[in-house]
Amino acid sequence: MRITWVLIALLLSGFAARAATVTDFASPDPGFAVAQAEPVGTQMETLAVQVRSRLAEVLLQMPRLSDEVAETLDAAGPGTGSGWLWPVLGIGVLLLVLGYGADRAFRAWARGHFRHLYDPHVRLRRDKIAYLYLRGTLESLGVLLGALVAVVGSLAVYGDQAAARTTLLVLIGAAVVFRLLRIVLIVFLCPDTPTHRMADLDDASARSLYRALVTMTAISTAAIAVCHWMWTLELAHDPHVLFLMTAELLVAVLFSAVAVAHRRTIGRLIDPPREDERRTGWTVLARTWHVLAIAYMAGAWAMGAVALLLDRPGSWGPVMAPVAALFLGLALHAGFLWAIDRAFGDPGADQPEPAAADDMEALPTYRGLAERVAAIVSAGVGVWFVLFAWGTDFSAGMGSSLWDVALVLVLAYVSFHAVRIAIDRKIIEEGGFEEPEPGEEGSAGGASRIATLLPLFRNFLLFTVAAIAGMIALSELGVDIAPLFAGAGVVGLAIGFGAQTLIRDIFSGAFFLMDDAFRRGEYIDIGDVKGTVEKISVRSLQLRHHLGALHTVPFGEIKHLTNYSRDWVMMKLPLRLTYDTDPERVRKLIKQVGKELLEDPVIGDKFLQPLKSQGVFAMEDSAMIVRVKFMTPPGEQFVVRKAVYARIREVFEREGIRFAHREVSVRVADTPPTPALTEDRKRAVAGAALAAVEAAGDDGPEDSAADERR
Repeated sequence: MRITWVLIALLLSGFAARAATVTDFASPDPGFAVAQAEPVGTQMETLAVQVRSRLAEVLLQMPRLSDEVAETLDAAGPGTGSGWLWPVLGIGVLLLVLGYGADRAFRAWARGHFRHLYDPHVRLRRDKIAYLYLRGTLESLGVLLGALVAVVGSLAVYGDQAAARTTLLVLIGAAVVFRLLRIVLIVFLCPDTPTHRMADLDDASARSLYRALVTMTAISTAAIAVCHWMWTLELAHDPHVLFLMTAELLVAVLFSAVAVAHRRTIGRLIDPPREDERRTGWTVLARTWHVLAIAYMAGAWAMGAVALLLDRPGSWGPVMAPVAALFLGLALHAGFLWAIDRAFGDPGADQPEPAAADDMEALPTYRGLAERVAAIVSAGVGVWFVLFAWGTDFSAGMGSSLWDVALVLVLAYVSFHAVRIAIDRKIIEEGGFEEPEPGEEGSAGGASRIATLLPLFRNFLLFTVAAIAGMIALSELGVDIAPLFAGAGVVGLAIGFGAQTLIRDIFSGAFFLMDDAFRRGEYIDIGDVKGTVEKISVRSLQLRHHLGALHTVPFGEIKHLTNYSRDWVMMKLPLRLTYDTDPERVRKLIKQVGKELLEDPVIGDKFLQPLKSQGVFAMEDSAMIVRVKFMTPPGEQFVVRKAVYARIREVFEREGIRFAHREVSVRVADTPPTPALTEDRKRAVAGAALAAVEAAGDDGPEDSAADERR
């Protein structure tokens, strides 16, 4: 229900629209200000003088206001005096009671026929909305039926007396308007049916807000009805203007009082006290919305008063427009939500999909897009209603341009997110949004080719939609976009001549992707750096090294590329065995180990080829090197290697096959006898020899990895 408060935040746009044309009040001739081309300050000064003069004339009527009203009533009656009014009011009350009886009879009939549609334990949102719409419709029909009975009765009793008939019709009309507005408040706040309440309010807050709004509605309706009644009885112009200004001020003050008294309740609706829904912008609006509402009402009343004093139309529109626009937007939004739930099913069954792993906020489902567009359209209708009440002309001029721009932006928004959702769903199906797991060299195979290319294609489409929408919007606003295209051509030439490296990077990346040289999540080596492809942009890619470093490499810098994540990986393991080991026996044991590992529930399915012995690979001074090999999918070889080493050690220990240790033989040259070495010197010599052996036998990390790939 954020739409409620989006409307409140945008209502002040009406004041700006009206203020832009405030100088039109300075002269009865609408074209006067333009024809004279006077400075704005001079026009405002003229306007202020006229308003002050007229206000003084109207205020002079205050001492005679009661006399003017009495004279008007005397003149309107069939005889002399105002005694005719009280019998008319009594008959009016009687007719309202008769109409209320007809209303109650209709409701009793409707309750008997539609009671089965009420479910006190309703859960689905669309069922709540349907019930509220049905309830509002049936109760409104009952009120209208009662009004019809009262109107027919008034015409039958006072058909030939204009003043009495008019008084009865105004009284009946005020009662009908109040009851219809009360039904609207009941439907939206549900003070008596909390199970169907759409607003996130507790029972006490809903009832308190309902009572305040009903009181404000009753007083406002009565004030407006009195003004209209005085106008129909032909009250003098200046006293009637004073009546209207007072009634508008009363409505503005009541609205402001309700806003201040219930600022926290409505503030909780704007920014619910739940961490998953809190936003900084909504928090600020929740704390200041009542200030904005009071400022709007003050400005609306001031502009309405100026319109009344200068005999301009539309004085009531700005004051009443916010409430009317609010309920109109809420009703429209509820209808959209009902249609969305009918089309997409229960929102509780629509589980959200994983969000796109990029900087933009994701709309994961078409339901989310539909609800967002419904909120935008409902808010737009409410804002349009407010602007229309302020006198904005949408058929020509700037108003027409703004309407066209709004339509273009909404269509662009729908297209933008529809394309995004469609492509993101396909990327999710391909696993393209899953973060590559950091691993060792030759990590697991990455995303599919389509999952690698779709993000780039998506970004291109989104940029195209945004650019086209921006160009159309500028064109609708009267901006000549032809120079923009010419400028874009010039900028393109400048980029072509001055950024050749950038062009080389872009084209190189395009050809690498066309050749399917790498994909997101694959482990590649480009010579100087290597790692897992983490991100691909238009001109570069980012590689995450298995030790954590992140490398950004322009495509144009890649001379050759080795991909370790395609199809399969062959892992070869050297075993240092003593010279008394039988190679044939080792081969049979390795074969048996390979069969056992194929049946292992954890790693058995990771073998593309079973563990095999390659026989004696090399003969060293202190060991016989026997090498074994196996084939796995890319990235699985390191997990399998651990299990292979563990199983081979276990089997060899059980079968009595010993691993060879590194040894060194030290030959002492023929020299004259020397004193015997002390224990400390013996340990020093042994340590130096061991260090030399280890240094000669150990490979560096890069050499070791290279040996594994041979």
